[in-house]
This record gives sequence, C-alpha cells and structure tokens, in this order.
Amino acid sequence: MKMLLSIFILFLSLFLISCSEEVICPEPQQCPQLDEKTEEGIAIFVGQELFDSLLENKKQAFLSCWEDECRTRLTMAKKSKIYDDYRKCSLECLEKPTEIVNDGITDISDFPSMFVEGEFFEGLIIAGQNAAPPDVLPAIILVSSLEEYFPKLPLLDVHVDNPFLQNTIIVGGPCINSVAADFFGNPQECNKVSSINNGNSFIPNTGNIKLIKHDNGNYGLLVGGYAGPDSQLAANILIHRTSELKGMEFTVTSQDGTWQNAVINKIS
Repeated sequence: MKMLLSIFILFLSLFLISCSEEVICPEPQQCPQLDEKTEEGIAIFVGQELFDSLLENKKQAFLSCWEDECRTRLTMAKKSKIYDDYRKCSLECLEKPTEIVNDGITDISDFPSMFVEGEFFEGLIIAGQNAAPPDVLPAIILVSSLEEYFPKLPLLDVHVDNPFLQNTIIVGGPCINSVAADFFGNPQECNKVSSINNGNSFIPNTGNIKLIKHDNGNYGLLVGGYAGPDSQLAANILIHRTSELKGMEFTVTSQDGTWQNAVINKIS
C-alpha cells in the first residue's frame, strides 16, 4: 500500500510540474496573458507601442490579415509553447496594410478592388434625389454587378452627410446629384466643371468615369454623363471593359449606344 501511495504522489508531482512549464517566447512573462480573441491580446504580444503606431488608420486591414494568416499559427504556438513564428506573422500583418493603401490601387482598371475589403463591398453608391429613372438606373446596374460583394442598396444624395469620410461611387453629374457637385467643387454652372472632357465639361452623348483618392485614403468614383443613357454607358464600360481603363479619368462615346462598340478616351 505504501508503495502504491508513493507512486501516486510521484505521478501527481510530475503532472503539477508539467502544468507549470514556462512558455518559451521572446517575452515569457507576457505570453500566458495572450488572448487570441482580443485586440489587447495581440497588442500585448507584438508590443503595445509598436501596435499603436502602425495600426492607426489601418485597423481593419490588420485584423483581416491576422484572422486569415496568423490565427492558425497561434493555435500551433499554444501547442508547442514556442511563439516566435506567430509573433513574426503578427508583425508582418502590421506592415501589410501600408502596402495595400499606398501601392495596391493604381487606377480605375483595379475596380472594384478599392471598394472591397475581404469579401464585402465597403462604401456607398449614391444617386441623386432629383434624378429621373434613367439617371438612377446606372446605380442599379452597379449594385447588380457587385452582388458577390454584398453591396448596400443605393442611397440618395440628401441622405449622405459627409460622403468623403467613406468610399463612394457617385452616379450622375452635378446637375442631378449634390454629391457629384461637391466632387467637382460645386461649380456655378452644374455642367461646366474642370478636368472632364478636357475642360468641355459634361456634353451630350458622352459618359464620364473619374476616380480620385481623398487625403484620408478613401476613394471617390464618379460614373456619370450628360443624360441617363450616357451614365448607363459609363456604368457598363466600367463593369465590362474594366481592364481598358488604365488611368484616373475617361470619357466614353458610342454611335450605336452599345458598350461593346463604345470608344474610350483617356483624359488622365
């Protein structure tokens, strides 16, 4: 009996020792507090100061990267109790958003990348309250083409307080869409704006596509024209002939009204 009791005590002691094994990682005193479900846990591990300095303005991009690439490594690290590979992955995620924001989008031919994060459309499609049905149709065309990214239904311009705080696709010209007017600096004559059609502004039988990047990193994309059919032509060119739009501003014309036979003219 004494021998069995001694063996039991020995096994119990070995079990307790194994449970208290020190975690092997660059910062042993911090690793046990790591919580994979919280931003605070990630911050503790990669270093709070570094986390805060690099994460500003790119939080969502970092968390998406961490979810896709580092969560599995964290699970493996917890089993092996060696966290170096996970730490490296987290640091790489902190740097990746910079590449996405600064270098990932070059021009309109990258559409819809500038409006998509992960699997979802991030932004607003805005039509004018005073627009006639043919002027609103391009917004519906765009929503349908982006269906796989779960876009929201188009909003009217009067329901958008500050459109430039987020990504926007603006449908129609300044005469029928107040957000489009803001886009061009609220010209005194709505159809006479700078930088469209080489200074000729919005002219009949011509569609317009223009992309700008705001100082805050958000994108604004104008898809408009002189009249509804012109805006519809621009929307269809954007959807079906995206790869030809290697630039920031274009006009499109079509003698037979089809996007297949349309002529694309690069402005900038």
